[in-house]
Amino acid sequence: MPQLLTTNAQIKCLHGGTGTVPAPSAPLMTVSNGVVLVEGDTGVIAGCTLGIAPCVSFTLRSMHYNATRISSRHAVLVTDFQLTTTFLPLLCTETHPAMDNSTPTAIAPGQDAPPLPPELLDVTPPIVVVAPPVAAFNHATQTPPTVAFVFTISSAFPRQWSLTHVSTGGALDVTSGDIPGPTVVPAGGSWNSPTQIVTISLNTAYLNSLVTGQHLFYLTAVSKRGIPVAIPATLTVA
Repeated sequence: MPQLLTTNAQIKCLHGGTGTVPAPSAPLMTVSNGVVLVEGDTGVIAGCTLGIAPCVSFTLRSMHYNATRISSRHAVLVTDFQLTTTFLPLLCTETHPAMDNSTPTAIAPGQDAPPLPPELLDVTPPIVVVAPPVAAFNHATQTPPTVAFVFTISSAFPRQWSLTHVSTGGALDVTSGDIPGPTVVPAGGSWNSPTQIVTISLNTAYLNSLVTGQHLFYLTAVSKRGIPVAIPATLTVA
């Protein structure tokens, strides 16, 4: 199993910001002088260079692959998939030697943990390719009338994907396709085959509603182990 996540971890957003989680005044468990983090712990991000909508904070979640609990809350693993408030993944790294060898259900006394299935041993990141990687829309000429980005995602052990529109002032999760304007096919974020194609199409009315400047459409793909990759398509509106 992967390492437990502690306050000693290096936590980064995609744009170089550094995440920190305040240590509780009375920690219940430490590893190499770092407090073991649990589901629901919150942190802040400093130094994110995504100027249009910087990553500023996060709340840790467990994927519940382990049974370890601290004060009734799931311990968080390094490989548990984490998101910032901008709906983009965090990248976590630990150096301590402690591993969580528990399973999703508690191991009976005197018994060894069963071997991990292949999907939980795999730490290969998914592959995300987008075409075209950049596009432009001009309000004055109304061209092009529509814009489409096609993402191809691949993984031997797929779990989920999400699509985020990042623009000046904020981020919007458009995965479910229920936001008027962008059409996402297929919608919902379900990912069951080794290779899947996700398309987001923007019609003229929606393009006209966008403010001038840069708009990023991030496709985040996550493997069963929790390893994420996020690749943006860039739309410039003039």
